[in-house]
Amino acid sequence: MTEMMLHGRRMLFLLVNGFDAGTYEKMRHCLEINGANIEIASPTRSEVLLSAGHEVRETSNISFTAALEQTYDAVVIADGITARQLQNNHSVMQLIKITGQHKGSLVAAVGDGVLELIHSGIVKGAVISASPDMEAELLHAGARRGDAPLSISRNIFTARRDADLAAFCQAIIDYFIRGIRAKAA
Repeated sequence: MTEMMLHGRRMLFLLVNGFDAGTYEKMRHCLEINGANIEIASPTRSEVLLSAGHEVRETSNISFTAALEQTYDAVVIADGITARQLQNNHSVMQLIKITGQHKGSLVAAVGDGVLELIHSGIVKGAVISASPDMEAELLHAGARRGDAPLSISRNIFTARRDADLAAFCQAIIDYFIRGIRAKAA
């Protein structure tokens, strides 16, 4: 029975208009069926967000600025469209840094979502799964590009593409299960 492995865990997705619905929906579904509480942050609270093809519509729970005052178990950047639009957003970079420094929390990025991790400055010394075209940016940020479908460095979880989402989601679940077991021991 895996339905509640993430019960009570707060997972924050960063989204902007034009987000990649496929990756987002798969990640959200995987985390939700395992009991995670999903929240959506966007530039403004209660913003209606449409995916690239307008097939998915979401309303944000919180603004990026207000999210800085909260504590999340995970911050997820599920697509490159969002990452490219947010690469100079100070609140988002701070949110990623704070979450990345919080013991027991993680930051996760899929595909070009890795760009936001690079711009936030948290990847130094990490191995990051990314496409070959990101290798120069990763090296400049002090990270190494991993060729595996999934990389976990400290509490930074990255996956190269949508096809790697099942393993990616399972790794996130395993991370929190280990944390629960470590607290119980």
